[in-house]
Amino acid sequence: MATDAVILHLEKVTEQHAEMLYSYISNPHLYEYLEEQIPTLIEVKQKFKFAALEKSPDNETMIWLKWVAITPQNQHVGVVEIGIFDDQYAEIGFMTFVGFQNRGYAKIYNPHSAPTTVTPQGDGYI
Repeated sequence: MATDAVILHLEKVTEQHAEMLYSYISNPHLYEYLEEQIPTLIEVKQKFKFAALEKSPDNETMIWLKWVAITPQNQHVGVVEIGIFDDQYAEIGFMTFVGFQNRGYAKIYNPHSAPTTVTPQGDGYI
């Protein structure tokens, strides 16, 4: 591994992450090019609650996995989510928080960046 490589810890999202991450998730700059509106704290808590249960809030046949990406310095830099449908088709989404964009984290987010180590709690590293 290169000495300048970036390693991100993936921590499984829980409802408790909502308040901690809300200032990042509600940043208007994240939504400049998205069709969705800035979520309320209550909406984020609800989504994180479903993600912790690995269930989609709007598709009961989909498995929904969501992690917070954290640097070794304990900075929350974004979220990673995967929706797995009943036909085994999957969609992967990444959101890098505004203060951490243009720092090379997006290079880590790619289809080959599956967690190489996963604990029973769903945590891993990319």
